[in-house]
Amino acid sequence: MLIRFNVENFLSFREEMEFSMIAGSERRLPDHYVTFKDFNILKGAVIYGPNASGKSNLVKAIHFAQQFILNGSDGVESLNKHFRLDPDGAKKPSRFEFEIKAGKTLYSYGFALQLATQVVNEEFLYRIGKTRKYLIFERVLDSLDKIRVKYGLKASKDDLVRFDIYAKDLKPDQLLLQQVNTRNLEEVESAVHFVDVFQWFKYSLVIVYPDSRYKGMTFPKSNEKFTEILTRFLKAMDTGINKALFTEVDIEEELGTLHDTDRKKILSDLRSKTTKFLQIKKVSYAIWLDDSGKLRGKKLVLVHTDKDGKQVLFDCNEESDGTNRLMDLIPALDILSSSETVFIVDELDRSLHPHLSEAFIKLFFEQSRGISNQLIVTTHESSLQNLRLLRRDEIWFIERKADGHSELYSMNEFKVRPDKELRKDYLLGRYGAIPTLEFLESGRLN
Repeated sequence: MLIRFNVENFLSFREEMEFSMIAGSERRLPDHYVTFKDFNILKGAVIYGPNASGKSNLVKAIHFAQQFILNGSDGVESLNKHFRLDPDGAKKPSRFEFEIKAGKTLYSYGFALQLATQVVNEEFLYRIGKTRKYLIFERVLDSLDKIRVKYGLKASKDDLVRFDIYAKDLKPDQLLLQQVNTRNLEEVESAVHFVDVFQWFKYSLVIVYPDSRYKGMTFPKSNEKFTEILTRFLKAMDTGINKALFTEVDIEEELGTLHDTDRKKILSDLRSKTTKFLQIKKVSYAIWLDDSGKLRGKKLVLVHTDKDGKQVLFDCNEESDGTNRLMDLIPALDILSSSETVFIVDELDRSLHPHLSEAFIKLFFEQSRGISNQLIVTTHESSLQNLRLLRRDEIWFIERKADGHSELYSMNEFKVRPDKELRKDYLLGRYGAIPTLEFLESGRLN
């Protein structure tokens, strides 16, 4: 679970900004939080703000840090990602810090990065105890640009020698967390913290952008589970679809419209995945290599029923944008109902009717009862500001200030009665984070 995320000097975030999933004092909607080590962690959060306020930048900051942790400097584009409205912004490091629950342990992990050069200025990992933090490692770049690593591990002498070797092999643009996880750690008992934190970023944190397709889904070649999931939720969402199924196609012919580079990348990815889901001209396919190495594929089709009860098959590109958006999001509901995952969805309401956005949030809390998972979304959909649906501490706002930096704050900072109609007050500007359109009052563009 994500407990806190802090970011500084990245995109529209100039000063250190904190996003927290720690529950406030109210005890309404107890299914919306889990208790761990004497404090409550929220399972959901909804983030509001006008266009260009920084909502997507928050998601991008988390995603950037995740990709740098997993893939190093090759996995990110960092040029001009600092807060560019500060004349000295390029000279300052950008900082990213996560407090997470991985397994049954709480950790604080973070790093500071000089974006222009991708040099890591500092990095740290702590285990969070009941009253204090316990150092696992701390890495700094000294005044001579030499990497210094300090360990607080309880480890054998042999293990400490191993970690010293890992530290000496570090490159200036490489994180120690990643470096350790590229090694054979089967015999290194004290590496458990490194592994658990790295795997949290790799497997438990899933980010869904408006153009993401079936994010986080990996299923067997039969694809039966995938279509069962789609069928169940698409029927529940009143889309008019009675069933989702795959029909076999000549995938070589379907891929024939792709550029050779794209085709080669698809085939390369298949070596590490059982099944790959992809779109070609907005039609969805599942492809795989059979036992003989031959490329096989099936096309996803959606079944409607006409007035005479006859089944009619539609390709995905013949469905509405809203239905296709639902198919991108439905995997999140299934995964969140069965595993400890953090799903972050940028622009939940993209192409969705307000009732579907609300239904999606409700289904998440219903499906995830008893599971330590989280759904964090950005949205413009003000109808979700409903205290029968959400708690005050689950509603967040991002506002762009006059100097261009983004400021993040919670509804919990306002004194609001449980029976208050939040949507009306939000649209009136009581909580900020709405567009200021002066030309509507003056009647002209300046």
